[in-house]
Amino acid sequence: MLELLERKRVRVPETNEVIIQQLDGPLTQYLPSNSRIVGLSYNAEKVMDINDYLSTMADDVTPIFVMGAMVRGKVNKAGTDNYISISNYPLSAAYSTALVFIALANKWELH
Repeated sequence: MLELLERKRVRVPETNEVIIQQLDGPLTQYLPSNSRIVGLSYNAEKVMDINDYLSTMADDVTPIFVMGAMVRGKVNKAGTDNYISISNYPLSAAYSTALVFIALANKWELH
């Protein structure tokens, strides 16, 4: 992490290949044009079942999920297309991520 913060990238010592890099500017410039940014937060007004939510999304749309992974604070909904909660209860980022991945696997029939 120190190398990432100091040099804005991390390289594999043997090959000099960049394996992680800090991006500059608005992140939306790196996303596909057909993407929809979905903010997930327990604080969101809309509570939706993630499977139902994804089933209404067109197949040609690339979903981008933004999740809070901090003890305090919340996802800034200003940069999202939709801002939803997937539970009536606060969930860990790890569990929320698992629910999203399972719902995507179901939508894309990866099982």
